[in-house]
Amino acid sequence: MAAAEPRTTEVLVERVGLMSGLTPATRIGPWSWRALTGLSVLGLVLGAVAHRRGRNRARAADEAQEAAVPTAPAPSEAPVA
Repeated sequence: MAAAEPRTTEVLVERVGLMSGLTPATRIGPWSWRALTGLSVLGLVLGAVAHRRGRNRARAADEAQEAAVPTAPAPSEAPVA
């Protein structure tokens, strides 16, 4: 291995061998993209379902509250004494 003295400017030349084969990033690249896409789609679907459930629950709560509160008769329907 080539080395230089500390605090000196030198040019170092060394022969290195090339690796053959696939790197880990090349192996898992397509699968990580597919997994992240699947998780994104799943998150969107779950978010839409939760949003829809929340709207339905709010609507049901509003309807239940309206049914529980008696309404006063309109002035034209009030009994005349």
